[in-house]
Amino acid sequence: MKEELKRCPFCGGKAEIREIATRTSSIDGFYVMCTKCKTSGDNYSKAETATRAWNIRTEAET
Repeated sequence: MKEELKRCPFCGGKAEIREIATRTSSIDGFYVMCTKCKTSGDNYSKAETATRAWNIRTEAET
């Protein structure tokens, strides 16, 4: 089952997974970005890892 992205912890906006492409158009990694405030997470080699990292929150942020 694919994990769903949580909303942005800063503005509540919708988050999307983004691909990092190289000049040769191959996918080099993934990150998550808020469509509203443009906050982004770190880069990861797998989309699932980027999603898990984005979804990790402290109790105060949920």
